[in-house]
Amino acid sequence: MNEREATIYVPASERPQYICIDPQFKVGVKSVSADKGVEEAIAELSSENLPCRLEAIDALARDGSARAVEELSKALMSDPFWGGVRAEAAGSR
Repeated sequence: MNEREATIYVPASERPQYICIDPQFKVGVKSVSADKGVEEAIAELSSENLPCRLEAIDALARDGSARAVEELSKALMSDPFWGGVRAEAAGSR
């Protein structure tokens, strides 16, 4: 990819639970714009990759519904990486 912006379509036989772009930060600079639904963001909270879980926290914080706040609360109390996900969840509302 040599363009400033790119739209990528990935065909799939069924809808994935969630999509996380570049979880190991192999692409130096990125900005991803995605409209994750609450259920997709909740599923992404279970990812083994910290950047994916942080994307989920951001999506839930932007949603702001009671369900999203409930899941942010759970992430705050249970995520093993307190320095990233817990801090992000605590500051999101």
